[in-house]
Amino acid sequence: MNRATNLIILGDSNAKGITNKNSRLSLCQVNAASLIANHFQFPLTNLSYYGQTIAKVCQRGFLSKILAHKMPHKRNLVVINLGSNDADYNWIDVGITGGTQHGPRTSPEDFEKFYTELVLNLKKHGFEVLICSLLPLVSARYFDSTLCNLSPKENILKLLDGDKNNLIIHQDIFNNLILKIAQGLNIPLLDLRNIILSTPNWQDLYSVDGIHLTEEGQELIANKIISSYSLE
Repeated sequence: MNRATNLIILGDSNAKGITNKNSRLSLCQVNAASLIANHFQFPLTNLSYYGQTIAKVCQRGFLSKILAHKMPHKRNLVVINLGSNDADYNWIDVGITGGTQHGPRTSPEDFEKFYTELVLNLKKHGFEVLICSLLPLVSARYFDSTLCNLSPKENILKLLDGDKNNLIIHQDIFNNLILKIAQGLNIPLLDLRNIILSTPNWQDLYSVDGIHLTEEGQELIANKIISSYSLE
């Protein structure tokens, strides 16, 4: 087993291990990243934050933070788990505008551009890169428990062409861009989306808000990666 790997996670709240218990956000006692690092005995730096987007990472010079954690004479592996917040909308603004003429937080064009730039910059600085497909969301639960508290229901449905299940369909646009980037740049893909969607009753792995995994969800992902993917 390769003990000389330095593991860096660059992601959002799910990558950090944030969950929603009783309508309050909190850190899971265990999360997938720490379970995987402990199993392989990798040193771990988790640079994941609530609300993180690929746009913020690139526009705010986040590369310097990653470089600060690079270890000499080691295999430095960066796992990118970003995109869910980029695909999301500013739902308060949706309410103000009546659900029309409103785009996601990051446009698909900018998302592809920023994501590609980040991967190429990391490769240029000697990092190995592994990118993750997007975790699905539980559309109806996210709509009912979260979005309707932020904006009028009718305005949200107008944006979604009358069907709240279009939330996960819209997310597919950004997930497909990640698949395209992985193939185009020949970067290994960690298919988190398939891990979740191929699990029976996968919605049970999510907390009340429909977007954050439970501890059971975090553990399932860790176990699947440990048993099925080679990170060594």
